[in-house]
Amino acid sequence: MHLNTSSRLKMWTVLVTGILFTAPGIHAQGTVGSTNIRTYTIGGSIGIQGHGYTTTRDFNRRAPLGALTTVNLNYSLLGFQSGLNIRYSTDDNQFRQSMNEISFSGGWRWISLTAGDVSPSHARYGLSGTSFRGGRLELTPGAVSFDLAAGRVNRAVRIARPQDLREPAYERWIYAGKIGFGNQGTSFFNLSTLYGKDSAGSVDLQDDSDTISPVTRPRPTPAENLTLTPDFQISLFSKAFKIGAQTTFSAYTRDTGSKALDMDEIGIPAFLTGIYTPRSSSRISFAGTATTELDINPFQLRVGYERIQPGFETMGQRQVRDDNQTWNIQPRVSFLNQRLALDGSYRFGNDNLLGNRLITQNRQDFSVNLRSMISSSFSLGLGYSNFLNKTETSGTIEGLPESGQQQSAQVFQIMPSYTLMGTTTSHSFSLAGIYQTLDARFPTAYGVASSGSSTINTMLNHAVSFQSGFSISTGINYMKGEATGAEFDAWGINAGTGYAFFERTLNVNVNFGVSQNSFSRPAGDQVFTNKSRQLNGNLNASYRLTPTNNLRFNLRTLNNSLLDGAGQSFSELEARIQIDHRF
Repeated sequence: MHLNTSSRLKMWTVLVTGILFTAPGIHAQGTVGSTNIRTYTIGGSIGIQGHGYTTTRDFNRRAPLGALTTVNLNYSLLGFQSGLNIRYSTDDNQFRQSMNEISFSGGWRWISLTAGDVSPSHARYGLSGTSFRGGRLELTPGAVSFDLAAGRVNRAVRIARPQDLREPAYERWIYAGKIGFGNQGTSFFNLSTLYGKDSAGSVDLQDDSDTISPVTRPRPTPAENLTLTPDFQISLFSKAFKIGAQTTFSAYTRDTGSKALDMDEIGIPAFLTGIYTPRSSSRISFAGTATTELDINPFQLRVGYERIQPGFETMGQRQVRDDNQTWNIQPRVSFLNQRLALDGSYRFGNDNLLGNRLITQNRQDFSVNLRSMISSSFSLGLGYSNFLNKTETSGTIEGLPESGQQQSAQVFQIMPSYTLMGTTTSHSFSLAGIYQTLDARFPTAYGVASSGSSTINTMLNHAVSFQSGFSISTGINYMKGEATGAEFDAWGINAGTGYAFFERTLNVNVNFGVSQNSFSRPAGDQVFTNKSRQLNGNLNASYRLTPTNNLRFNLRTLNNSLLDGAGQSFSELEARIQIDHRF
């Protein structure tokens, strides 16, 4: 049975509202015997949020009506700890990956089990930052630890209409494991692996021939992946010196329907073929990092190296940029009991690691920052950054100039702040000034052409708070710049106030802002100009119904008026109401 948004809103409103007012308060019984183990404890929170949205745009950025429900529950029984987490949104459909979450966790001593939505992190280029619906088991009995996880990463997604922007996807499952030796905070050795595979029968793309263009939207193919990652760190001299490295070896098959390779020819052990079958579309590559850290007060230094081989792919991450290497050097020193700190960063790297491409891109970044606490009320921050990107061609190639493109940028920053504390009032002032230049040079048939831009940006903020609970904040910002025949500027003013009523059980904050931006550039014997103005308002209110229940309300409005040039004027209005219960 399929429920529309309105039906799901009613169902979840009734369900969660009932839970809100029947959920118990926090319970905690005494301990068992002479131990510190409590008989049972329970606590958590439940929240439901409803929102409405309307706009005069030609399209809606979100659903006109929607609801979000969150549940967090933690309890223990005779030392056994467990929990439940649920996140459900009505803004969901079958043509994209689900954003809803639900998980159950339980643990006892060194055993931890999680079912539902899990997000383990085994290795930077193995399994890291990928959430999936399944289960996870963690065992930490001592110096040896185990971490096992499995679940579905993607559900099958088909294309309903040719104009749909979402990509089709096969159902994807992942199985991962990690074994660790030692203390993960000092010296350790880990070995992790991952196996992932798309379900080829989950999507029948033959039925989507009218909605998938082979030119603008290539048909996806079911993939398979097997990775192995050794990872170690050695800590010496009470953590004053650390050195570590990890490398992920990945065998990735882009199409499981491609021809299988002869095992005798490639020399792969027979026991591996039962897990992973090499095919004509399979590639083996690696990615890794190495770091060294030195911490001798007041000086710290971190040196790192990262390398991602061309063609490296993994199902443990959503996206990886391959064919790239980077060195990173980060020193830091502090003086006067941390009142003065100076830190810097120098990074450089390049692509085209195998030298088989016509063009190589080199990158170089440098930055230095100074932070000083001049007095208890006055602080000053200074910063400088330099960025350089340069492309080079491999020798003399017909049709390509010998020299490549080059882009460089410089950023200067100054950020003073002052705080004045009184018996009944407190004032806070902050100022930020940023100056940025950009220079681009590129070869042409007539020599080297160049273009550049410069921008200055200033911001001034002031906030005052009174003992009564009343507060006022104001802010002004201005930006002006120019770029090769064009000029642009923008300014904005913001003001807000807040007050706590009824012995601070009701907090109300109101903010209002106005901003304007303009852009002009010559076009032949005319000057093209685009100018627009924005008005925005925000109302936030929070009321403590009981010591364990809170009611929150937010109203946001935005009006964009086109003053000159091409574009569209529009208005937006959004309201949110949320009730939370803690127990």
